[in-house]
Order: sequence, then C-alpha cells, then structure tokens
Amino acid sequence: DRFRRRGVLRVHEGGKWLLRGAGSMKIMRHSQSGNHRLLLRDETNPDAILLNSLLEHRLVLTAISRVDPEIEAGWVWSTHDFSDGKLTERVVSIEFPRVAWSLEFKECFDRACFGAADDEGSNALGNLRL
Repeated sequence: DRFRRRGVLRVHEGGKWLLRGAGSMKIMRHSQSGNHRLLLRDETNPDAILLNSLLEHRLVLTAISRVDPEIEAGWVWSTHDFSDGKLTERVVSIEFPRVAWSLEFKECFDRACFGAADDEGSNALGNLRL
C-alpha cells in the first residue's frame, strides 16, 4: 500500500452530499502493471467496498481540490467508481481526522494520478465547484 488511513467518504448525488461510510482508505500500486487503485472498505463490514477507483490521469475527470477552504482535512474529486459492480461516474469527498493524513493522501493521490509519465503537466490542476 502507498497510503492507508481511516477516512469518511461522501458522494454528491441529487445536489446533496450523502454519507457513504467510513473506513480504511488505501492507495495501492499493482506490482506488475504499475496501475494505482483507490479503495475504501466499510469499517463496519469489511466485505463491503465503498469506493473502488483506478487512479490514472486520463480517468480522474477533475483534479482533486479542497472540500471547503475552511476544512483542511478534506478533498473532493470526480472519478469512475466500480464499487457497486458497474462503472459509475461519481463526485466524492474524503475527510480525515487529521490534517497531516489529508496532506499525505493528497501527495499520494497526485503521485498516483499525475506521476512522472504525465506529459500534459501535473500542475495544471483545476478546481471542482459544486
């Protein structure tokens, strides 16, 4: 695992932020393909996957940004999620209990999505406004 910390996941549906669950957020790298995956399992039911997303700059639709400028421990982004067994476009947010964990997540997220192989420029990050 490249990153593993407890966080709270919310999804944006119908104009509202809905609590999806809490659990261990992981960013993992496949040993053979090198692809990164973001996975969040429900802490109350380890068999339930709350978020399963491939992290690749071509698949992450909008770059990660702050949930709210006042909340330093949260991030929001748009992604393709496969946690329900079908590919679904979602806007999600994750909040961590510690700012340090949030910053560690952001650093790992950016490295996984916009690593050295990104020819288009990893610093050209947009903001997501809802």
